[in-house]
Amino acid sequence: MCSVALAAANLSALNAFAEADEGLNEYPQDFTKEIVFENLEDYAVHENKFAFLENGVIHEYSNEEFYGFQDDGLNVKAVYYDISGALCYGNDEGIFRHDIGEPAEVIKPETTFTLNGYHYSFDKDGVLNAYNEQTTQVTPLEGFSNLKKFGEKAYAVKENALYVIEGTISAPCELKYLDFSATQTINAAGAETSLRNLSLETPRFVALKDGVFLTEINADKLDGKYFETGKTLKTGKDIPTSTALLIATAGTEGSISMVMLCGETRNVCYILRTADTEPVERQAISVPVFNGVATPNLAATVTVGEGFIYTAPFVCKSTQIAQIKAGENVKITGAVLKTDNPEIARDFYKVEFVAENDYRVTGYVPFGYVSPYEFIEKPPVEQPDPDYSEQNLIKPVVLIIVVIALVLIAVGYLIFVATDGKNKKDKKKNQ
Repeated sequence: MCSVALAAANLSALNAFAEADEGLNEYPQDFTKEIVFENLEDYAVHENKFAFLENGVIHEYSNEEFYGFQDDGLNVKAVYYDISGALCYGNDEGIFRHDIGEPAEVIKPETTFTLNGYHYSFDKDGVLNAYNEQTTQVTPLEGFSNLKKFGEKAYAVKENALYVIEGTISAPCELKYLDFSATQTINAAGAETSLRNLSLETPRFVALKDGVFLTEINADKLDGKYFETGKTLKTGKDIPTSTALLIATAGTEGSISMVMLCGETRNVCYILRTADTEPVERQAISVPVFNGVATPNLAATVTVGEGFIYTAPFVCKSTQIAQIKAGENVKITGAVLKTDNPEIARDFYKVEFVAENDYRVTGYVPFGYVSPYEFIEKPPVEQPDPDYSEQNLIKPVVLIIVVIALVLIAVGYLIFVATDGKNKKDKKKNQ
């Protein structure tokens, strides 16, 4: 059994998704396809490379990629590989190198041969026979044509499919490839809204599962119908399995995740199936440190001429939510540090900013955008009495003393009167 895993290039015409007209609301789980020929005219094999000719058009599988070449009026009748493995073609004028168009010398494969104790040939009726040289038994292999020997394997075509033959056993070559054309029609609807709201409270991180696909996107262009996509990669093969910053979600019930991977030369955003990620539980925001002391209440002044507050600790056009200018003030409520969160490219502050019309914005800015300082709340200021003076204080004191003296005199007088009357009565009794 011959199995080849391949990546597709220029295969939209061969394998179009039915959903292409309306777009996809989910990221495909698998991109694997199997090539099927309708009129396989010729083929050639060199180590792990395959060349096919169908309706005069050459297709090649090489280095896990699938190429379809245009005819360009070459009138190709056969395909070959030379000793070095260069693709060649034959027409009525001769055999030529496909890449440079110059004449080429090839070793044409045997079409009648002995391999591993079996002799293969066609009889007069066009039936392929496998003759066992040890037992002299002949086994007919019905329906085969175009028998060729490449290396130590026998190949033949049956029902427009390539087979490999070992002894009297034949099996189709499972020519599989990866067709990423569907990534060009994944709907971006909802991504911008999600991006504006998903990570404001705290950055979110996810772990990417091993052996899953993800497609590069242009994070600055989310206003179109579809994501603007680039290369599609596989974790554990093309890029390491790792953790990533979750930027936004899209698709049916958030089935598509938009993540950022911090690279050595640039930061790249990708989309993948949300089911192929796992949430990372982490306290991403820490208390900001000012002058070596953790200070939860920090004010700051914008130091860049013109900058932005972002929905997540990732600088791009789509994450901008508010513009800030030099001299404006923001309140720092937390810090998102790369030492704690290796998925981000730099250190960020979480800030609050009062924009026009008293609209309060919460988001993230790189450390270099603002200059913090400690905010110390001033105690309430007592307003002095404008008529206050030391002389004004003497008057009420003198009045109080006078009142007390009068009260004491009155009390003394009453006591005197009362005691004097009593003495007179006592004198009369004595007389």
